[in-house]
Amino acid sequence: MMKLIRYTQSPETYSPLRRLHSLRDIFDPSLTSAGLENLFERSWVPPVDLTEDAEKITVELEVAGLKKEDFDIAYENDVLTISGERKAESEKREGETVRRERSYGSFSRSISIASPVKTEAVTASYADGILRVVLPKAEEAKPKKIAVS
Repeated sequence: MMKLIRYTQSPETYSPLRRLHSLRDIFDPSLTSAGLENLFERSWVPPVDLTEDAEKITVELEVAGLKKEDFDIAYENDVLTISGERKAESEKREGETVRRERSYGSFSRSISIASPVKTEAVTASYADGILRVVLPKAEEAKPKKIAVS
C-alpha cells in the first residue's frame, strides 16, 4: 500500500544550495571544521520583476533590509548588473533561534537588455524594500508609426 504525503514548499526547496546544506551535514561533517559551514548561506538571489513598455524598461528587485548605500548598479554592454549585500544581524537576541528563513550575504543579478538604452538617463530609486531601476529606451528602439501613402 502506498502512502501519500502532502507536498509543501519549504525554504529548502527554494534554494538548491540550501538543500545541499543538509547533504553536507550527512555526508561530510568535516566541512564544518574546515570553516566552510557558511558557504551555503553567503549568497542569495533576490526576486526580480521586469516590465517593458514603449518608452522604458523597469527592473524591480525585492531587497528589504538594505540601505541605498548597499547597492552597486552598472550598465555595460547591454547588461544591467545589480549587486549588494545584506548583513546578518549582529546583536544577540534573547532566546534561541528556532528557524531562520531570511537570507543574508552578497548577491548579484545580471540582466540582458535587448533594446538600446539611453544610458545617461537611467535612474534608480529605493523605497519600501523595492529597488527600482528605470532604463529609458533610445529613440531607435521606440516603435514608430508609419503612414501609408
